[in-house]
Amino acid sequence: MSDFESGINIFPELEEKLLEEIADFEIEAEFVPSKLDLPMKAYSRAQDFDLIFVLCLHPEKDSEAGILKEKLVEVELKTGVPIIKAIEVSEIDEIESEDELLMEKDALVEKWFQHLINYLFHPDKFVPTK
Repeated sequence: MSDFESGINIFPELEEKLLEEIADFEIEAEFVPSKLDLPMKAYSRAQDFDLIFVLCLHPEKDSEAGILKEKLVEVELKTGVPIIKAIEVSEIDEIESEDELLMEKDALVEKWFQHLINYLFHPDKFVPTK
């Protein structure tokens, strides 16, 4: 799940990588107009999924990102469905070169693929080491 403001769709590539590791994995990509619409969409669709992945890129650290995280945690608590919150600062809108855009997209796919694999199969990686 993502918003149109993020300006990038990594879901087809992410699904392809995940299918190489998990035989029956399905991604249903959904997009909403604004990042602040993501919690409501996640809430309305939570009963349909075992896990929700939310990608939201924004140009600078702002209060909306914090509000979004808080609201997504509220959705998790109300529904019991875990939400991977891929909310990060990115200057993807400023990238003009097609090659740079592809490199940024590949980096996002790899980062969140690894995060999802660790979440699903290596939960010990989320335990503090000290």
